[in-house]
Amino acid sequence: MGAPESEFSDTLAGLTAKQRETIALIGDGRANKEIAAELDISLSAAIQRVENLRAKFGNVSKADLGRIWREHDQAMAQGTCNPITGNNNHLSDTPFFAPEGSRNQNDAHLYLADSLQIDANPPWTRMKEPSVVPEELDGANATTLRGLIVVAMAIGMAVLLLVMLAVANVVGEVWW
Repeated sequence: MGAPESEFSDTLAGLTAKQRETIALIGDGRANKEIAAELDISLSAAIQRVENLRAKFGNVSKADLGRIWREHDQAMAQGTCNPITGNNNHLSDTPFFAPEGSRNQNDAHLYLADSLQIDANPPWTRMKEPSVVPEELDGANATTLRGLIVVAMAIGMAVLLLVMLAVANVVGEVWW
């Protein structure tokens, strides 16, 4: 890219509201068509805005322009975050494991932090139907056997075609 990020801080500070909208969308990885749709402007206007921004930042690529904005945006966000208090307010004081008892019971005693185990087997595991595919075609040598079957079928179809052509030839000679 060439210039360090500190050189871009003045340029970033001098952007207009429309330019900030555009560079934020570039930072999100949006294409020119998406920028145009988001800002409700024509595609050529969106391309012009992107090119003007690139020129302001020393003709950097669009990808570099997005990276500059993301780095700037992260730096700004780090200064405004609240410090971590050390308290995790998302965990419940209830025991982690559900009370002993049968599964699939009434969930009135459960909390959001509890894990709920349900006895559920997919329906196809309960079926005892025979397999549609023969075991020979679904075993260890299935690929080889299937390939041989395809070759045999192709040869059979070629022989059938030759027989049909011979019959057609005989019928043609008798008919004419």
